[in-house]
Amino acid sequence: MNACERRPARKWNGPWRTPRSRPSRSRRGLPALLTVALLSGCATVPMPSYRVQIPVLTMRPLVGTCQLQSGGQTRCLTLSEKDYRAIVVELKAACLANQQPPEECETATLGVGP
Repeated sequence: MNACERRPARKWNGPWRTPRSRPSRSRRGLPALLTVALLSGCATVPMPSYRVQIPVLTMRPLVGTCQLQSGGQTRCLTLSEKDYRAIVVELKAACLANQQPPEECETATLGVGP
């Protein structure tokens, strides 16, 4: 049939029925596939049972100006070593509880210096 010829008229089957009474295999599978994709995408990832405890500082941090190695200045805080360690330990514990690798959490050392 070429583009200028008319197709034979099809029988009217109502507004919701197409001339094809059964949907094709791909039309039946698409809603099922979308449903499975939606359900798997909305599945919740189990949260770690670790609850972060923000440490109570033993002293108020001192705010000051620090000299950078590059020659500039920046604002800085001075913490007690005990407070610093408590904050670092808590951050590293939370990092490990989130199943991040020890290298990324920097759990090999817990020193004050670089």
